Amino acid sequence: MNRRIVATTLLVAASLLSATSAFASTTSFHAPVNAFFGAKSDLVKFTVRNDSATEVKLKAGDSETTIAPGKSADMKLPNGTQVIALAGTSHDAGSVLATVSNALKGNTLVVR
Repeated sequence: MNRRIVATTLLVAASLLSATSAFASTTSFHAPVNAFFGAKSDLVKFTVRNDSATEVKLKAGDSETTIAPGKSADMKLPNGTQVIALAGTSHDAGSVLATVSNALKGNTLVVR
């Protein structure tokens, strides 16, 4: 009788310990999360408005955009892309007007 109680107690204790160790997982996650969910760069959508009296020519990424006086152009660019003035602004040609970030999302960039 005494052996049966000891054996049962050891069996229950072993089963409780094995269940927790079987479902245990590490808390640190070393693999990049975006590798699992598709590493897609965030696109930021914003508007560029020309408030000058002349036509403005901008380069954003690989594309060039011309904006007529008083008009706006919607842009959708990835984070880190630079918006560069080419002609028609008070800035020097080739100067960086803005670098795209989440702070521009939904806002208007005014060029004078």
